[in-house]
Amino acid sequence: DERSSKEQSINGVVGSANGLARKSGHYDTDAVVAACIQRFKDRPEYSDFAGHRDFEAFIASRAADLVNNQRK
Repeated sequence: DERSSKEQSINGVVGSANGLARKSGHYDTDAVVAACIQRFKDRPEYSDFAGHRDFEAFIASRAADLVNNQRK
C-alpha cells in the first residue's frame, strides 16, 4: 500500500545516507544525521516528511540505531 511504499522509500534514503557517512571516514551519529537531513531536504518529494515537527527526532533516533548497530 501507499504508506508501506513511502516507508520503504524513506528507509532507502536513510540507508543510502548511512552508507555515504560510513564511507566518509567520519562515521558517527552526527555524520549520519547530517547526511540524512541533506538528502531529504534536497528532494522535493520528501518536503512534507522533512517539514514534519518530529522529522529531526526521527532522523536522530534512526541514526543512533544505525551507528550503534555497526559498533556491535
